[in-house]
Amino acid sequence: MKKRAIGLLVLTIMLMGCSGAKDATSDANVSSEPYGVYARINQEENFAGQDVLEEEFLYSLHEDGTGLVRCHDDFAIEWDDKNIYWLVPSPEGREAHEYKLEGNVLKVHDADGWNEYTKKPGDDIVQNGDMTEFVGMYTATEETISAYGKEQMLPDFRFSWAGNIANGVDHIQTWPDKVTKNKDGSYLCEYDDYDFEYTVYPEGIVDKKDKDNAELKDKVYIRVVNGKGDEAKETVYYRYANF
Repeated sequence: MKKRAIGLLVLTIMLMGCSGAKDATSDANVSSEPYGVYARINQEENFAGQDVLEEEFLYSLHEDGTGLVRCHDDFAIEWDDKNIYWLVPSPEGREAHEYKLEGNVLKVHDADGWNEYTKKPGDDIVQNGDMTEFVGMYTATEETISAYGKEQMLPDFRFSWAGNIANGVDHIQTWPDKVTKNKDGSYLCEYDDYDFEYTVYPEGIVDKKDKDNAELKDKVYIRVVNGKGDEAKETVYYRYANF
C-alpha cells in the first residue's frame, strides 16, 4: 500500500509538471509588452451607399515610446503605460486614447469607442506598414530634373509616417497596399488599383543603376515609377530634411 501511495504521488507530481509546462508554452506566444504593429480592417460604405470599402487601420508602437497611427490619415504618436497620444494639428497638439493589451490584441478607445487591433507577424515594421524611418522632405535629383524638369515642375514632396507621398506631381497620395523587402534591403511599395509604385532605399543602400550618383550617397531616397511599360515615367527623389 505504501509503494502504491508513493507511486500515485509521483504520478500526480508528473501530471502537474506537464500541465505547468503546457501553460508556459502557450504563454510564450503572448505579448508581454505592446511593441509591434497592430491592425484591424475598417469597413465603411462609400458616399453613394452602394459599395462597402475596406481599409486597414493600424497602430505601430516603438520601444522608445513613439510610433504611428494610420486611420483615415496618419499621425505620429507617443505612448506610455496607459494612453496613446496622437500628435495632431490642434490647439492642444495631441489626443489621448486609452489602451489595453490582452495577449496579442491591442484594444484602443478611439473616437468611435473601443476597437481591437491584432498584432501583425514578423519583426520588420516597414513591411507591416510603418515608414517612420523614412519620413521627411524629398527633392528630385539633378538627373531627374534634367530629364523631366523642362516639361513640367517637379516640386518637393513630404513623405509621411505610413508612406503617403504628399504634394508631388502625378503621385498617389495614400499609403501603399503592399510592401516587400528586396534582397538589397530596399522596400518595394505597390498599389492594387493604380499603375504606380515606388521603392524606398534606406541610408547606405544604393541601387546598382545609382552607384555613380553622388547625390544619393549616404541619403534615404525614393524611386517612383508612374505608369506601365513604355509609358512608365521614372523619377528619383532624395531626403534633404527629416521631421
